[in-house]
Amino acid sequence: MGVQQRYENDYMTYQKYIHVSTGYDEKKSYLPLDISEYNTLMTVVGTNTSAPAASFISVDIDNETLTVRDGANTETFSISEFIGKLRAIHRSTNSYSIPQDKLELSLVSENHEIRIFFESFSYKNPKYDAKKSNKYNSSYSLKGIALVKNKKQSP
Repeated sequence: MGVQQRYENDYMTYQKYIHVSTGYDEKKSYLPLDISEYNTLMTVVGTNTSAPAASFISVDIDNETLTVRDGANTETFSISEFIGKLRAIHRSTNSYSIPQDKLELSLVSENHEIRIFFESFSYKNPKYDAKKSNKYNSSYSLKGIALVKNKKQSP
């Protein structure tokens, strides 16, 4: 009888995205939230998700950017440094479960002050081999909420 392992030795080369998240049983350490300094609560989604509302935050994993969409206004941030930290944690622990505080991101610009709490996040796998991708799913998961302070009000 032939027995084959579920995962082959090259498993990490055909997975386009690496998915990390808080543990299923981990208490959401960011709760309760002090929202007194912020004026908006936004949903955080990936670019593979349709817009949930007029104001939301989307993450483009392939380009390592985050865009705040506040009605007609948009502002884009680089999140390369944040993704680099997640990669380092994953490499050093070889675990897909990341502590909640490591999945928090704060961004500040002239227009916004943002505090993001991810429950799950995916980033591009540096070992990905596109030739093997037709066999396996190349989807990603991203879920979070953001507190946003608009520094400049629209006229």
